[in-house]
Amino acid sequence: MRLKLAQIMEKRKISKYRLAQMLGVPTASVFRYFKPGYDPKLSTLENIAKVLGIKVRDLLDE
Repeated sequence: MRLKLAQIMEKRKISKYRLAQMLGVPTASVFRYFKPGYDPKLSTLENIAKVLGIKVRDLLDE
């Protein structure tokens, strides 16, 4: 599964540091989202989608 998180963040001019603040997680956790092979839990995707004001399906690259 690939995420479109990087594209969404770039479009909205949100840094990884800022996303970590928005999610209330360590910056290292956010950096992990961008590593190849990362397989996020549904709850993680739901939290990311919630803080970005989008649907979970918008994060997924089909």
